[in-house]
Amino acid sequence: MVTSRVHADIPAEPWAGRLKEELDKLDVLEIPSVTRLGYWILGADKPPSKRFLAVEDSICDRRTPKDPGLPDARDWDHLHGHHLANRDVFLTWDKPVLRLASELRQRLDLVVTAPEEFLGKHRPPNGQIPDAP
Repeated sequence: MVTSRVHADIPAEPWAGRLKEELDKLDVLEIPSVTRLGYWILGADKPPSKRFLAVEDSICDRRTPKDPGLPDARDWDHLHGHHLANRDVFLTWDKPVLRLASELRQRLDLVVTAPEEFLGKHRPPNGQIPDAP
């Protein structure tokens, strides 16, 4: 699954125009994200979670000039959307998000991991990924 914020991640052609088609080919569902002032998809995005916002704010408040970087607003929105949808696993290659994996698991019960790490732990013994039901 991806959140509706994926459109902000891929705003330029040629991929912006092909996004839905490509996600459909991969059987990737699009779920709502969080409503953010200045950017939301009317009728699709959801009101924020106070719990999630408190965690995000506390992480961002600790930022220092020596901090190697935090997730950007789009990444926070992806995480927030998965939290709102009660998704418990979030796959990403984004290093600022991966750096927060332990804290997000502890504070939001959200497992954040790289796709290959997840597949390495959850691939069936024969290596074949079963068809969707």
